[in-house]
Amino acid sequence: MLAEGTIKPAVVQVECHPYFQQKDLKAKLAKDNIALEAWYPLGSADKDLLAEPIFAELASKYNKSVVQIILHWHVQTGNIVIPGSKNPTHIDSNLAIFDFELSSAELEQIAQLDKDKRFLNLP
Repeated sequence: MLAEGTIKPAVVQVECHPYFQQKDLKAKLAKDNIALEAWYPLGSADKDLLAEPIFAELASKYNKSVVQIILHWHVQTGNIVIPGSKNPTHIDSNLAIFDFELSSAELEQIAQLDKDKRFLNLP
């Protein structure tokens, strides 16, 4: 992309969530100071992802919802995340993620969830 283009992008939007963390791509982008914006940040609200025990444990510990924990994980790990909602309650909840920090041990537990699993496969 950088070899062929004339303007370096500032942001690349790709599917990214705890089951598909894009670690290799993030490392490559970081070398060129390009941010990653998480598309499908909640894994398309996959029931298995949202039911992961670590998220329930952290939600209880920090008095947050599972969705708030995942959104905060994105932000804390350097992803840009713009969750979509038309529900005013959900919008307010999505913004209430900046009053806690996940520990390095908690971040490592979430890192272990990476299954290299996409939810949308484009041809």
